[in-house]
Amino acid sequence: MRIVHTERCPDIGPICSVRQEPAQVHDQRLTVAELRASIDRALDDTWALEVQVPVRMVVSGITYKRLNGEPFELDYPNIHHRNETIFGLGDPWLVARGSFGLGPLVAMVRAGTTVPLGSTVPDPFALGDNGQEHQHVQFGTGIFQPVLGAAVAHWAGGWRVRGHALSILGLYDNRYGYRPGHRVLGGMGADAALGDTTLSFGADVAHEREEHWAGMAHAEANLGRTDILLNLGVARPLLAHWRWSLLVRVPVAQFVPADAL
Repeated sequence: MRIVHTERCPDIGPICSVRQEPAQVHDQRLTVAELRASIDRALDDTWALEVQVPVRMVVSGITYKRLNGEPFELDYPNIHHRNETIFGLGDPWLVARGSFGLGPLVAMVRAGTTVPLGSTVPDPFALGDNGQEHQHVQFGTGIFQPVLGAAVAHWAGGWRVRGHALSILGLYDNRYGYRPGHRVLGGMGADAALGDTTLSFGADVAHEREEHWAGMAHAEANLGRTDILLNLGVARPLLAHWRWSLLVRVPVAQFVPADAL
């Protein structure tokens, strides 16, 4: 992510009140990882309740450059970006899941909501315009987001082959004026039954629309992206009618709008 900050004060920060600071490029690298745990309880042969809890990590690295590409080191605190590693709880999901037989296939539907427990931040663009230190990384949205999904699967010889689709909708602003973009995900996968343990493998394509702060989409914010993800999961029974599972998704490719580069 390449971000250009001009000489316009106070955009670069309080140093502008001390001296004239030339325009600069912030070449930022973000590495994002998520571990998602879920637990579900069967209500009957058709319906179950499911809770998913994501834990996320973001590693941020920053290189400062002049407009001619020459790297340099800041000799003052930066209000925009910094080298840091952040851990946090994301917004958990509370979902009802139904399974229905369709001949040799099993169809599944999901409906529920995210629960806004992950951390959020005040509008970083408003703070930046006032020359104040701010944070762009947040692990939650601050709003309840509807979760809707469907899947179809077929068991054969201890293996289940499945296709699935999921949408997570951002319908209103949180208290800081942040509205996440709608997210949709679709993919294919397979599950292998090894005794009481189920191993899952798969690949997904995830698309996210741009986010908005106070009704505006900013060039330095998330302008939307499409990710290709590889998945690995494991699940086991916990107690009667209960089951736990872990899922790791690893991005292998990402496509972003040209304005976000």
